[in-house]
Amino acid sequence: INDKNIELLTSRIVSLNKSFIEADSEEEILKSFLNSYLFIILLITMILFSGGMFVRSLVLEKSNRIIELILSSCTSRELLFGKVLGLSLFGIFQFLIWIAIGIFLHQTNTLNFSTINNLGYQFLFFVLGYVFYSSIFIGLGSIVSMDHEAQQLTGYLSIFLISPIILAVEIIRAPNSVLSLLLSYFPLTSAPVMLLRLNTTKSSLTEIFSIVLVLLFSLYVVVYLSSKLFRIGILNTGKKPSLKEILNWLRTK
Repeated sequence: INDKNIELLTSRIVSLNKSFIEADSEEEILKSFLNSYLFIILLITMILFSGGMFVRSLVLEKSNRIIELILSSCTSRELLFGKVLGLSLFGIFQFLIWIAIGIFLHQTNTLNFSTINNLGYQFLFFVLGYVFYSSIFIGLGSIVSMDHEAQQLTGYLSIFLISPIILAVEIIRAPNSVLSLLLSYFPLTSAPVMLLRLNTTKSSLTEIFSIVLVLLFSLYVVVYLSSKLFRIGILNTGKKPSLKEILNWLRTK
């Protein structure tokens, strides 16, 4: 075999290897994208289902005056703690069911956990996102008294939850762009956006730590404000409070 034929065969082998590498790379990217999407869908489903159920039950208790009977045997703080605990346990129960489904899919090779990057950090943002939105539902849910108001509330919050899905392709294509970073630091979109970014890019520990701090501070503020709204709002029935009245509730000590 002369040198020309050897060079021709070698170039074909290199070209063939490149095609296999590109195919494997595209497959890995697709798997990472699907895994990220799965986490976001799971987070949104848990938040909207448990949060919506909580708001509807609170509206029912207020309309039937059951809430007044409950408050005759406990304080509003104790009731709030019980609601938060119940909502959290319900969320954990949902999460365990999804884990069982995930294990089944993994065993049938439908889902491969080995392609999920930064699983620990993704779990952290998943929990923070769930608790953050649950706290918002508790606060805002206590000021509504009608079913249609509860549906409107759920619809408004779902806009922020669904927006990362709408922008998912852009976020995955440029995970370190200005848009991706802004959405990562914005508390209402932080958790779902980070679920996308952590599976498609390598974020620095400083960046992850700073975003977690922003979420924790936002969670503290939301819990503080929600507790004030809950204390007064659960006894408010009939007319929907105006923005001025809500601000007055938040100013009370």
